Amino acid sequence: MSDADWLTFLIVALILGVLFWLLFSKMGYRGKARWWLVLSSLFPFFFVINLFVVCLITWPIQQELKALKKQIAGELPPGKR
Repeated sequence: MSDADWLTFLIVALILGVLFWLLFSKMGYRGKARWWLVLSSLFPFFFVINLFVVCLITWPIQQELKALKKQIAGELPPGKR
């Protein structure tokens, strides 16, 4: 591979990494979980696994929203999730 090919690969990988970082941030993942999801999404086999995981589990932001709705409805005291 030529230097231009490597440079193109690195630029594409960087752009995809930033996009995955933003996506997983909006889903509510923080810290090490977000890093592992971003890094593993850059590899095709793990990307497919991540896609299934993301589609089938409840996201942290959804869990937080559910807890806040319960708190507003009076089912949970403030500060308890």
